[in-house]
Formats: sequence, structure tokens, C-alpha cells
Amino acid sequence: MLIILFFTGVATLIFARARQVDWEAVGDALAGYTAFELGLAFVAAALGHLCSGSYDLIGRWYTGHFMPRRRVFAINAIAYAFSLNLGALVGGWAFRVRLYTRFGLPVAVVARIIVLAVVTNWSGFTLLAGLLLLFWPPALPEAWNIPVVAIRGVGVLMLAIIGAYLAACVIGRRRGWTCRVRGQQMRMPTLPMAAAQLSLSSVSWLLMTVSLWMLLPAHLTFVRVIEALFACSIAGAALHVPGNVGVLEGSFTTLMATDLDEVQALAGILAFRAVYFLVPFAAAAVGYGFMEVFARRHRKTKG
Repeated sequence: MLIILFFTGVATLIFARARQVDWEAVGDALAGYTAFELGLAFVAAALGHLCSGSYDLIGRWYTGHFMPRRRVFAINAIAYAFSLNLGALVGGWAFRVRLYTRFGLPVAVVARIIVLAVVTNWSGFTLLAGLLLLFWPPALPEAWNIPVVAIRGVGVLMLAIIGAYLAACVIGRRRGWTCRVRGQQMRMPTLPMAAAQLSLSSVSWLLMTVSLWMLLPAHLTFVRVIEALFACSIAGAALHVPGNVGVLEGSFTTLMATDLDEVQALAGILAFRAVYFLVPFAAAAVGYGFMEVFARRHRKTKG
């Protein structure tokens, strides 16, 4: 009941805020994008999805299953696009389980792949956020009374978490450490696996930011954009609204209020949603249909 009330309250706030927006001006701003600008943003988005769609290849390496790499990538890419638009439980989990098990992978193996993918995604985020807070601490409102040294301290803590994870991978692998995550007994990845996790995830987050940056006015720095995007990502993860609908737009326009007027900020984030969320989602929906047909044929052949 509380969850329903919470989401009702969020939806009410989003609707009330949306009624105050000059949507005609936003539409004019969206129509003002050139094919070149949209093309650059789309290329960055495509490369970002290429990285994110490769997370499960690390899971293949980790679990030792022998499903073909192309099929693993296809399933991961479809699930990632669905996760962005429908939420992690529906997209990231349900579609992965559905497709992997259709091709004969045990649920227990799929669960370990999913857990590792979640760790992969947030490991890169933690690394980049730590570096950002340490070397480029954001300017917070004076009323918050948070000293810069405290912000840098949070950055150091986040980097220490990454360092501890890498150390645990080295020591834990040697000593056979395991931990239980969502009912699954997980052993520590090897150091090369952990390095691959950090590299892929970091590049994925950076490319996502580049895609958004390309759609915003030229005076904005990359650091300013990544600060806002990371803050929006935390808000979205905390609220669990499918696709971060309204949350992404509302939090981004609020965070960028000192740098952009509302029309510019909304046009940029809506164009980003189309390029990074909706276009890949449409492609994933088509891809999912093909995968279902292929899985049916695969099962008949195996049967």
C-alpha cells in the first residue's frame, strides 16, 4: 500500500510539473537539432550499448558456460535496452532468464551471470564517481554547508571500495572465498575479470555521457554533464520508476537550472531519451521476436 501511495505521489508531482512547461518551445528546440548532432549522439549511444551488451561475456567467462558469444551478446543487449525502459527486474532479470533458459542454460547459472552484470555496471559508476568527486568536486549550494574536503573524502571512499574489490578478487580467489548474493553462492572473480568489469562499465558510462553531451549547448563542460547524469542515475535507482520516466527529466532540469533554461534542458534530455533509450528499445523489441523464433527452432532441433 505504501509503495502504491509513493508512486502515486511521484506521478502527481511529475504531472503537476509537466503542466507548467512550455511544450511548444520544447518542441521547437527539438526540431532545431541537425542530423549531424543527432548522428554523433546516436554513434556514442550505439557504442555505449555495445559495451553494455558485452557485460554477459564476462559472465560467460566467469561461469564457464559455452553458449556462443554472439548469442550471449544479443541476449545481453536486448535485456539492457529493456532494463533501461521497463526497469531492472523486468528487463535486466526477467528477459535474461527467459532467453537464456530457452536456450538451455540453467537458472542458477543465469542468476550468477545477472549478479555479475549488476556488479559490473555499478563498479564502473563507482570508479568514475570517485574520480569525479576527488578531482572535480561539484559546487554545491552554500546553504548545504558541505565543505569541499568532505566531498573529496567521499570520492576517496568510493575509490577505496574499488581498491578493496580488486584486492578481494586477488586474495579471495586464492583462498576460495565465496559469498551468497540473492540466494546464489558466488566466488570472487579473477583479477583480469574484475579489470574487464571496470573497463567495460567505465567506457559504457562515459559513452552514455558523451551521447547526452552532444545534445546540449556547447558551453557546457563534459564534467558538468557527467555530474548531472550520475546524480540522475542515483535518483532513478533509488526511486525504481520504470525507465526513470519523469524522474530523469525532472531531476536533470533541476540540476542544470543554473546552466540552462528549462526549455534547453528538457529538449536535451528528451532527445537523449529518444537516442539512448527509445531507439535501442525498438531495436531490442524486434530482436527479441527473432530470438524467440530462433529459440523455438533451437529447442526443436535439440529435442
